[in-house]
Amino acid sequence: MKKIFMTLAIIFSVSCAFAATMVITLTNGKVITISTDEIESISFNEGYGSVSSVNLTGNYINSGQPAYASQQGSNVVIDYNYAEHGKVIGKVKGKVLQGFWIEDASGVRCPSQKDGRYFWGKIVLEVQSNGDLYGKWGYCEDNVSADITFSRQ
Repeated sequence: MKKIFMTLAIIFSVSCAFAATMVITLTNGKVITISTDEIESISFNEGYGSVSSVNLTGNYINSGQPAYASQQGSNVVIDYNYAEHGKVIGKVKGKVLQGFWIEDASGVRCPSQKDGRYFWGKIVLEVQSNGDLYGKWGYCEDNVSADITFSRQ
């Protein structure tokens, strides 16, 4: 985070010397132009919307069975329930992993496919202070309501 702040401070200083405006492009495509004369300071919130500072890579236990999480940046994949080729695919922001689970079979067959399979649903997991992932899941596009835990090993 310090490197990002230092880089932005340098960019800001250089932009003040050579330009009268700062242009910010948001992920939704919106562009914001601000006069550098109007900027007093720049700060960053490390809350939910920030780049992940947690590393979820490692071994877990889910329903008494082994699971393994791998992470690249904010992208996380958790392999679980190896007999059903279970997989959680999602993005972590702050301490929340949000995405979907997929399996070869489950209690409900969805009308559409995810990752080539008809058995999937939404999932939201929160990193606990002990490293466990606790959250909720649901079938297909249903709201998440069933409990799930991946216990860190």
